[in-house]
Amino acid sequence: MTPVENNLFGFILPFLFNSVDDYEKKITALQEKSNTLEELRRTLTARIDIKLVGSGNIKMISASDDKAAVTQPDWIQKGGTGYVIESFAGKMKLAFKTDADGEVRLWLRGVDVRNPSDRSKRVPYWIDVANLIVNGEAIFDKITPVWHNEPYEYHFNAQVGQNIELELKWLPHR
Repeated sequence: MTPVENNLFGFILPFLFNSVDDYEKKITALQEKSNTLEELRRTLTARIDIKLVGSGNIKMISASDDKAAVTQPDWIQKGGTGYVIESFAGKMKLAFKTDADGEVRLWLRGVDVRNPSDRSKRVPYWIDVANLIVNGEAIFDKITPVWHNEPYEYHFNAQVGQNIELELKWLPHR
């Protein structure tokens, strides 16, 4: 190897190793940040179940969280129609419309977390719902701890063609 090549490699190799080391540090930091964000997302996830009991339908019009998971599982359709909404936004506004008179049932919960070794058992995964407003009326405005098996339940009557607006905020459980 010539003196020029030796000097060149003597300069480039440490630079490359420093770059690889810096790259690995950045990747590790990003993975840690990603894990932290995923953990934060898990601790903030709220679940809202809403159902119109009877023969009518309830239709979702809007949700302020466009990343919310909105489903209509078969079990909530028995004896009425409804939705399950999961969000980690920390607050949400929802709008629905009914096409029949009936009772609206609302459950605020934490997500359904199962024990990895025994999937038949739920793990208490708490969140703190801070407030709930239904059609402009404050139902509560205090920290209310909930989890899947211990939801906050609220029932009210709806009329044909009624618009239902929900607002809620939640926090990680303290």
